[in-house]
Amino acid sequence: MSFRMDREILQQKGIFNLSLAGDSVLTGLSVIKKSQNIPDVIYVETNLIFKELNKEIEVKLSEIKKYIPALQERYQLINVFFTILKNRLKEHITRSDIRNEKVYELALREKIKEYEDFNIEYKKSLTQLRELFEFFQKKGTRIEFFETPIDEKLENSFFMKKQREILKANFDFPYLFVLDQHTYLTADGTHLLPKSAWDFTKFFIKHIE
Repeated sequence: MSFRMDREILQQKGIFNLSLAGDSVLTGLSVIKKSQNIPDVIYVETNLIFKELNKEIEVKLSEIKKYIPALQERYQLINVFFTILKNRLKEHITRSDIRNEKVYELALREKIKEYEDFNIEYKKSLTQLRELFEFFQKKGTRIEFFETPIDEKLENSFFMKKQREILKANFDFPYLFVLDQHTYLTADGTHLLPKSAWDFTKFFIKHIE
């Protein structure tokens, strides 16, 4: 979901958005670890934090690294991600919050049903997250959590409450949370529309500085 945050604004502050559209936090952290370019701070989106590791991405990155010396350069991960996922990455050029209300209502209805429960096997992912966080912390990296705004009808759903509860019980990292989520609009309940993504990026920058 943080994939839609404005990359230009972030990069102006020296922050690089390495989120993978449709992929997981575990995949991103694992790729950063393998790159051997350890950042000072990693901001971790928590919305779907327990999504499983995508080993296919790891394998592709390992293969590319064998043949492209430029991958040894700092911040090379951005180019790698865009090469691997170029057919999955869709940047929004216009910053409007015009949406198809019919599609939105139908999608939101399904999301509300989905978020009524917490039917995911999270313990393996939790263990992997803990190991990766410990690895980065030993290297001097600071870890901070943040939650990307979702539809106000989902923000206090059982799923979100349970996930926050698990994170709070296992980690004590700073946690950036938007109180006025109703001011942000989504296309389907969970993915921000372009202007809202831009607004949230500005909010994010303001609160981490």
